[in-house]
Amino acid sequence: MPGLRENLAPGTSDLTWALTAGTLEHALLALGLMLYLAVPAQPEWVRVALARENYQSTKALKLG
Repeated sequence: MPGLRENLAPGTSDLTWALTAGTLEHALLALGLMLYLAVPAQPEWVRVALARENYQSTKALKLG
């Protein structure tokens, strides 16, 4: 029963297969990191609402 390596890349050496798998793994990790950095944790409208609430709360405390 042929394995994954024999089906995808017949005739490759162990070193070539390991380097290819490692490169693919690192590329996927880099893609995940780029997505993590590009997509904000909170939407813009949530950040604005929290900032507005914080400002109004601080303003109310100064008046009281």
